[in-house]
Amino acid sequence: MKSKLGSVALAVSRCIYGLFFIFDGAVRVVGSIRGSPKPEFAQPAAQAFNGPLFAAPFTDPLLGASFIVAGLALLFNRTAPLGVAILLPSIIVIFMFHLFLTGQIVWGAGHLLFVLFLLWVYRHAFTPLWNHGKPAP
Repeated sequence: MKSKLGSVALAVSRCIYGLFFIFDGAVRVVGSIRGSPKPEFAQPAAQAFNGPLFAAPFTDPLLGASFIVAGLALLFNRTAPLGVAILLPSIIVIFMFHLFLTGQIVWGAGHLLFVLFLLWVYRHAFTPLWNHGKPAP
């Protein structure tokens, strides 16, 4: 993104996405403290997956905390790659959940496509992971 408009569009969309995850994470953390009911899905396979997963008292607070940290990291260009790295595993699970268990592929695919876009935009930040141990030029 070399153009000014592209940079602004990236920053705005990244911040909106970050705010979404800060809000979602806060709802999960507060909801787990208050004992709020978990969302129900009409599909039996989705219920069978979610039931035991969220019956554990640590799942929602841990997921919520990771969403808050990732969302905060996405708000700043310098830490956006960290936010992407934290979010990617959860987003893959969300995509697979919607693809195979709920049939709501648009919701899961939208998240996955945007995170993959951010991964591409910030790919330079991840090159040290692939070049670990190589001598610096």
